[in-house]
Amino acid sequence: AQIIKQRNKESQLKRKQDTRRKILLGALVMNLMDSGSLSREKMMKELDVYLTKDIDRALFDLPPRNEKKKKE
Repeated sequence: AQIIKQRNKESQLKRKQDTRRKILLGALVMNLMDSGSLSREKMMKELDVYLTKDIDRALFDLPPRNEKKKKE
């Protein structure tokens, strides 16, 4: 039971570190886009291809996938 508890604790720490890493990378990308160092248009095109879940696409004001297919 102690080994399982320790593994769960380590796994939880790794998930927290991964989440923090993603948040910091996202903040950097947003900062670069705001400063003009990174093209917002290019990033949005990349997100349009990368994001497949409608709930994720909505966060970036992208149309749902099935709605995009209807237009094509």
